[in-house]
Amino acid sequence: MSKIKLNKDIHHVGLALDGRAGYNNQAPFHPHLRYPECRCDETSESGGADAFALVREALFQLGLDRARYGTPDWNPLGEIISPGDSVALKPNWVLDTHPRGLDIFSVITHPSLIRAALDYTLLALDGEGEVTVCDAPQADCNFERVFEISQLSALKSHYEEHAGTYGGIIPKFIDLRKIAYLVDDDGYLKDNSRITLAGDPNGYFKVNLGSESLLYHLENLENLYGADYDRNFTSEHHSGERQEYLVSGTILKADVVISLPKMKSHKKTGVTLNLKNLVGINGDKNYLAHFRVGASDAGGDEYPARMDGKQKLILKSQRALIDKLLVKPNKFSVGLFNLISAGYRLLRRASKMDLTPAIRLGDWSGNDTAWRMVIDLNRILFLADEKGVMRETPQRGYFSIVDGIIAGEGDGPLDPDPRTAGIVLAGHSPIPVDLAAMTLMGFDYRKLRLYDYIVGDKQRVVEAPYAVNDPGRIRVSYLSETYSLDRLLTQIEPLNFRPHYGWRGKIESQAHQEYQTHTESACQNQESPVIR
Repeated sequence: MSKIKLNKDIHHVGLALDGRAGYNNQAPFHPHLRYPECRCDETSESGGADAFALVREALFQLGLDRARYGTPDWNPLGEIISPGDSVALKPNWVLDTHPRGLDIFSVITHPSLIRAALDYTLLALDGEGEVTVCDAPQADCNFERVFEISQLSALKSHYEEHAGTYGGIIPKFIDLRKIAYLVDDDGYLKDNSRITLAGDPNGYFKVNLGSESLLYHLENLENLYGADYDRNFTSEHHSGERQEYLVSGTILKADVVISLPKMKSHKKTGVTLNLKNLVGINGDKNYLAHFRVGASDAGGDEYPARMDGKQKLILKSQRALIDKLLVKPNKFSVGLFNLISAGYRLLRRASKMDLTPAIRLGDWSGNDTAWRMVIDLNRILFLADEKGVMRETPQRGYFSIVDGIIAGEGDGPLDPDPRTAGIVLAGHSPIPVDLAAMTLMGFDYRKLRLYDYIVGDKQRVVEAPYAVNDPGRIRVSYLSETYSLDRLLTQIEPLNFRPHYGWRGKIESQAHQEYQTHTESACQNQESPVIR
C-alpha cells in the first residue's frame, strides 16, 4: 500500500453551482469543452453546463494543484492519488428504476459525473495502478439494468478503445453484492427469491468492531431487523462483543476511496450523502441493522408509540405472519401467506379504508439504529486494513465528489421527487462536505443523530477518525471566495428541500421552517409566496 496522503485542511470544501446545469446523456459523456489537462480531446456536441464542468470547477475551488490550473499539467487528484495506487470509486447505484417512473438520476449517481472522476483518477495514476467503480446496491436492484440505463458499457468501451491515451489502465465495474433478492409485485420475498451472485472478485472480510460498535451500546439487539425476514441472522452478527459487517475486499484493498454519493433525503437517516453512501461497501445486506422491531415504547424504533392502535395491530400481525411463514419459505407457507394477504386486500377494498401506517420499517426521525450502523461502516472504511483488522490510524486515502445536479427530495432515497439543484461539492473528508450539502438543502445537521454524534466537541463512546470537533472551522470555497457555513447562506439561498414525511418538522433549519410557515400562510390566503 502506498503512503497515505492526508490533506492538511480536511475542513475545506469546494463548491460548484449552476442552476442551469444538466447531465450530458450522450455516452461516453465527453465534456462539452476541450480542457487542456484532458487526455482525451473528444468533446460532446450537447450544449450547456454539464457534470464534467462542475466537477472540474469544484476541484479548482478546493485549490487542488492550483499553480498549474489551466495548463496541460494540471493534476488535481495528484494530491490524493499516487501512481501505482489501487483506487475504488463508490457511486450510489441503489436501485435500477424510479418507482413512479420519474428521473432515475434523482436516485443514483449520474454516469457523466463518474466519467469526470475517472478521467482525473486516471490522470493521477499516470499509467500505473488500477481503478474499480463499485457498489453494493439494494438487494432487489437489477444491476444489469443499472448498467444499461447508465450506459456503462459505452463508458467501459471508451476506456478500452483509448487505453493508450489513459496510460493502459481500463476501469472495472463491479456489483459488490454477495446475494440479490427477487421480490414480487407487493414487495415480498418468497421461496427461491434469494440469488447467490459472483460477488466481489477480491472476496469479503468479516470485520468485528466489538464494543467499539455503536450498536454494542444499544438495548434490545434481539429486535434488530436487517434486510431479510430472518432476523436471527442479523442478531447473531450483532450480539454482545460480536458486532460484524461483511466488507468488500475491493474496498479494503484500495489505497484511495472516492465517494460519489447522490444528494437526497433519506427515510431512515434523514439524508443520504457521504456517510450513508458507505452502506454499499457491505456485501450482504442482512448484516446491516436498519431498525429494531416494534414501537418506541416497547423496545423498538420501527414506529412511534403514538401510532393509532389499529395501525399497530396491523403491523404486529404482519410481522407475526412474516416470522411464521416467510423466514424459511416453502410452497405451503407462501401459499398460506398469499391467501391471507389477498383476504386483507379484499377487506380493505370492501371497507374503503387503508389502515396501512404511514410510518413503518424505521422510516422516521425516531430511528435510533440505522445511524449507528452507518457510523460503524465509516469507521471501518478509515481504520480497517486490507484484511479487515481494525487499526488505530487511517489505512487509506479518501476523497468525495457529491452529485447534487439533479438531487432527490421527499420520499428518498428510493422514491424521491427530482430536484434541480445544479450542485457539485468536493472535499477530503466526509463530514465537512456533508454539512455543506445539508446547509444548502436547508437542513440543520445538529438535528440529525448521524451528524450530531460526530460533530462538535462532546464526549463520544467512540472517537471517529474523521470527526469534526469545531464545525466553525469548515470553509466552503465558491466563486473563488471562502465562506463559513453560516456566511455561505448570505451568498446562496438555501434550496429548502422537503424531507421524508417521517422527518418533517424535525430536521429543517430555522430559516427553512420560517420559509415553510410563510409559504403555508400564503397558500391559505391564496397569495403567491415570496421567495427570498
